[in-house]
Amino acid sequence: MNKIIIIASAIISILCAILFIILFGASFINKPLVPDNTITDSIIVISIALLIIVISLLALLNRRLPKIPRISLLVISILFILITIPMLFIFLKEERSLYSSIIITFSFIALIITFLTYTFRSLNLKITPTRSKIANIITTIAIAAFTIIFIQTLIPKSKAQVYYNNGKAYYDQDKYEAAILEFTAAIEIDQHNNSFYHYRGNSYQLTRKYDQALTDYNQAISIKPEDADSYFARGKVYYFKDAYDQALTDYNRAIELGLQDAYSYYWRGMAYYCKKEYSQSITDFTKAIELDPTKADYYRCRGNTYYYEKKYDSAIIDYNKAIELNPKDNDFYNCRGNVYYDKSEYKQAIADYTKAIELNPRYVDSYYWRGNAYYYNKEYNQAITDYSKAIELDPKNADYHHWRGRAYDNKKEYNQALSSYNKAIELNPKGTDYYYWRGQTHYSKKEYKQAFTDYTKAIEISPEDFYSYNRRGCVYYDQKEYSQAITDFNKVIELNSNYSTAWSNKGFTLTALNRFDEAIKAYDKAIELDPYREKELRPSIEEAKRAGKGK
Repeated sequence: MNKIIIIASAIISILCAILFIILFGASFINKPLVPDNTITDSIIVISIALLIIVISLLALLNRRLPKIPRISLLVISILFILITIPMLFIFLKEERSLYSSIIITFSFIALIITFLTYTFRSLNLKITPTRSKIANIITTIAIAAFTIIFIQTLIPKSKAQVYYNNGKAYYDQDKYEAAILEFTAAIEIDQHNNSFYHYRGNSYQLTRKYDQALTDYNQAISIKPEDADSYFARGKVYYFKDAYDQALTDYNRAIELGLQDAYSYYWRGMAYYCKKEYSQSITDFTKAIELDPTKADYYRCRGNTYYYEKKYDSAIIDYNKAIELNPKDNDFYNCRGNVYYDKSEYKQAIADYTKAIELNPRYVDSYYWRGNAYYYNKEYNQAITDYSKAIELDPKNADYHHWRGRAYDNKKEYNQALSSYNKAIELNPKGTDYYYWRGQTHYSKKEYKQAFTDYTKAIEISPEDFYSYNRRGCVYYDQKEYSQAITDFNKVIELNSNYSTAWSNKGFTLTALNRFDEAIKAYDKAIELDPYREKELRPSIEEAKRAGKGK
């Protein structure tokens, strides 16, 4: 039984030691595991009390287990050092109330006295006058030392440091406005501490007050020119302000100064990505992945870069990895769906968009893109359902109305199509495509005047829009206004000489004008640009030849 008590006491002491070694380490790196001093103080006092109990129990058992005392003394001495030093560091690190300081100080004194008493008993030392004096001197020194420590804990730190500590506490709780006030108070007292400016800059950045953040980071860097963290943070502000060159300059400097973690390469990769410098972007994302292969976002961003470079297979591999690491992020499925969409693999795209919607039923982009995939897969009813859901979630997005109009148009439900196009134009009167496609619907309904008006409006908004010239030329042709039709088809050819349809339309119009030789040349050019159209256009060529001979 005595052995069990000793072993249990030793285990308790070891656990206390491990706990305070952890607390000591965390406090040393400025990341305390317990934010509240009251909790920390309670743990200190309880641990001291446990150690006193262990020492006392071992002292009572010494007579019954004569072989134990010297071994237990060694263990207790080691534990005493391991526990006392970390606790003293934690105790001295922060300000405390008078009540806490008194309790902890006298707890330490009680521990010292108990330890000394146990040492004498364990070594079977008789209390001679000399040894008594030595014990009294040691006890007096201990009491004096802890009295000094006690007084020191009551001396407040500099006011600036107090404000800074308060600001950090608010900052760690995401209370950035309150943090800004505290950091500002610290700066008013001490304008030479770069940490004050750095953290206030962080707080401004997180509240999107980018100009104020830049001012603070500039000041932090002027105080400490080798501060990699401030360069990196300033780089992020430039990034958010779309000033990508300045962002890259700061990221490069931060990495040069030693900030070579995955996060730094990731953000530099983002700056290159936004500048469309995709090869550098891929290099940085790859480096970030090498340093930390567990971050799904790094794979997603590299996948996005591959996507814009049209390296679709590489993009899919990265999105697959991102999904493997985090299967609950709907955006990863949406991104992979976009790749399948661009590859015209609409069923796979629909499957990914459906999964994205399952994970986040209010993610409007997934409905929109799944609607487009259904549209190009000629599943117009499903497309209309998805466009309608997208409109429900974001009724002011003109594109959603426009695409629903196109789906209705393909179903020949022209009135619904016109209603959707009208809404798109109401929301965005500068949308060239909206007028063009509304013109197409009017044309299908043989409402040529309205179609003409819409094509003309599209041209007015975008004078380089050769499709609208081509369609307006068709309206002129159908109205037998052939000269104006030729003018529009020639304009199309001027804007895009490789557009086969413009050449064939010009051929039809020249045939109507009995200019058969010119018509045949136009048809031949159309076939040269698109050989697959020869079967379609061959009858028109033969007709022009016959008509030309009959003249």
